[in-house]
Amino acid sequence: MKERILQINSLIAKTLSDIFLKEIEMEDHPLITIDYVETSKDLSFANIYISVFPQEKTKKVLDYLSKKRGYFQKLLFQKINFKKNPKIHFLENKKQREIEEIEKIFEKIEKEKNKE
Repeated sequence: MKERILQINSLIAKTLSDIFLKEIEMEDHPLITIDYVETSKDLSFANIYISVFPQEKTKKVLDYLSKKRGYFQKLLFQKINFKKNPKIHFLENKKQREIEEIEKIFEKIEKEKNKE
């Protein structure tokens, strides 16, 4: 069962990425990356974790995706068909932001170390 869910997660991520490339129309054209997908075992929902560059646009992008969630869900399940289509939810991948903050701290430490 776990292998099946991993395959479903991968298929949803790949298909949504393709849809995003063709369908997202935002005026400032932020880069949206689907980092990973977590689908429930019973296929009732799928959480899509994204990161956005520039990071300041994350809230705007999440608002946009949430507003158009039904549209993206419809396109997704026209391309892939399961017995039960999960409801999709878009969330920020906070792990990526934490990694970037840690990297900045290391860079700052390295600069201070080089000054001595």
